Amino acid sequence: MNELFEPAAVEYEDLPVKILTTRFGAQEVCFGAHWHDRIEILYVEEGSLEVVCANKKVRAERGEAVFVHPRQPHAAAAGREGVLYRAVMFEPSGWEGQTAAGEDVAALLLSGNLRFENRIRKKELSSLLRRICGEYDCRRAGSALILRGMVYELLGSLLRWQQDTSYVPETVDDRFEQALDYLNNHYTEALSTREIARKFSYEESYFCRKFRKRLGLSVVEYIRILRLEMACMLLNAKKDSVSEIGERCGYPDANYFIRCFKERYGVTPAAFRKKKNKRTEPLKREGIADRAGKRAENGV
Repeated sequence: MNELFEPAAVEYEDLPVKILTTRFGAQEVCFGAHWHDRIEILYVEEGSLEVVCANKKVRAERGEAVFVHPRQPHAAAAGREGVLYRAVMFEPSGWEGQTAAGEDVAALLLSGNLRFENRIRKKELSSLLRRICGEYDCRRAGSALILRGMVYELLGSLLRWQQDTSYVPETVDDRFEQALDYLNNHYTEALSTREIARKFSYEESYFCRKFRKRLGLSVVEYIRILRLEMACMLLNAKKDSVSEIGERCGYPDANYFIRCFKERYGVTPAAFRKKKNKRTEPLKREGIADRAGKRAENGV
């Protein structure tokens, strides 16, 4: 899972939140699978947004939002009509030293022992998110205090209306973390779920279920994401042929590589390279293999 981690820091400018506005065309990939320690709420102002949060697919329409937990893998694409969304970001660590209740909730969220429903539809919460965005946009005297109060109001409202009572926290498993590290270091090699499960003393079907529950992806999907986003980086940085890049990323069959790439990004590797300064720049910003700096500017 560490391979999906987004290390880029968000600059809050002495405010308790950071809010960024992003627009994408019809069915464009907004960002690839990644996770971070901050809380993120994606509020849709126009169109619709389709988000995968761990093992859940969530669709948010205009006026709705998606709550992304700390350390929860997530990815998103615009709906058929495109999307304009606001990414409302804040750090659980920012509640330290403020109130005991805030610290307790932050600790529970970071540890994975508290979960909210990802899709936010309640009108009271949508109204509060609009107020937060409005106060952030005007940023005048007193905004920092007002925004801090709104964040606490939002937290309390989430606790009241959005708790996922069906969620059961997962126990820590060092073997599973070792298996993830192995995948992150060997994903360009020929791998099978049976081989990986056996290597770390798991029964194959149990390992596959555990993997999907933890990351929201199958083992095969996870490996494919790592390989294809590595390919994105190489296509942008190297002059090697498409077939050579495919082979370096674990695809000895060039035709299969091209087919997989197009299925994920909507363009062939050659078209991706040719149009990287236009159509594919959001993909590069949000890619696993090139996730520092600019992704934070996009707000996810």
